[in-house]
Amino acid sequence: MISMRIFRMVCSYILVMVLDMGVLGVWIGMFVDWYARAGAYLARYLSGRWKKHRMI
Repeated sequence: MISMRIFRMVCSYILVMVLDMGVLGVWIGMFVDWYARAGAYLARYLSGRWKKHRMI
């Protein structure tokens, strides 16, 4: 939820209100959020930290 607030909402606000891109700005903001999350998940996967947690 934090990444959505940071990337999707802030980026969309800037693109729509400041740059006057309209609905296209909202879509671009959504894709920026998705790519940022994918990058964070990929970084965690490649670091191997997820292997240290045990399942019950």
